[in-house]
Amino acid sequence: MKKFAVVSAVLMLVAALPAAAQLGMRNSRGHVAPARLPGDGHSEREKARAVMNNFAECLDRADHKRVIRLLALPPFSSKARQEMKNVSDQGCMVVRELRFDPSLLRGSLFVVLFNRAAATSEGAVTVAPIDYSADTVGETSPRAAQYVTMRQFAACVVKKDPANSRAVVASAAGSDSERLAYSNLSPALSDCIIGDKVKFSKQVVSGLLAEVLYRSTIADIVSNRARETQ
Repeated sequence: MKKFAVVSAVLMLVAALPAAAQLGMRNSRGHVAPARLPGDGHSEREKARAVMNNFAECLDRADHKRVIRLLALPPFSSKARQEMKNVSDQGCMVVRELRFDPSLLRGSLFVVLFNRAAATSEGAVTVAPIDYSADTVGETSPRAAQYVTMRQFAACVVKKDPANSRAVVASAAGSDSERLAYSNLSPALSDCIIGDKVKFSKQVVSGLLAEVLYRSTIADIVSNRARETQ
C-alpha cells in the first residue's frame, strides 16, 4: 500500500535559533527589521522553516521583479546559480551566516509569489499542464529526472485537491491551519506518489505545490521566460 509521510525540514542554520533574528524584513522605508518567528510551542525545525519563508518574503519585497526573473531561468543553468547568489544579497540577512539549499529557497519564493498573487485573485484553480522537462534541457544528471518527477507529483496533487493544496501553501509553518491542511490533503498526496513509500519535508512539499500553483494558474513562467529576462 502506498504511504506518504511528511517530515519536518532541517535547514542548515549556523547560528542556532532563536538566533534566527539574524534575518530581517524590509519595512516601507527600506530599513531591516527582525524577522517574524513563531511563538512558543513550535519546534526548532518549524522555526527554521519560518525563517526561510520570512527570508524569501524579504527578498521579494526588496526586489520583486528580480525574483520573477530568477524563477524564470532554467534552474540548472549557471546563470540561475549566479542570480540566486545575487538575489540573496538584498540586505535581508543581518548576520551573514545563513547556509541554505537553493532549491528550498526557490520553493519558498514560489510560496511568497503565489500567496501574493492569490490575495488579489478569485475563482477556482484550473491547472494548466506544464512540460517540466523543458526546465532541465542540457542537464543530464539524475537530479534532472528527480526534478521533473517531483513536479509531476505536485501537479497531480494540485489537480486532485486544489483547495487543500492552496490551503497548505497559504498556511504559516507549524500552524494549526497547516496541520489541518496537510491532514486533509493526505489522500491526494498518497494517491500521487510513485512507489510504495515516499518521505518529503513539509518545506519541500509546500514549495512544490506553490510552484505548480503559481506557474500553472497565476503566471506561466516558461512561456514568459524570454520576455521576463530581457
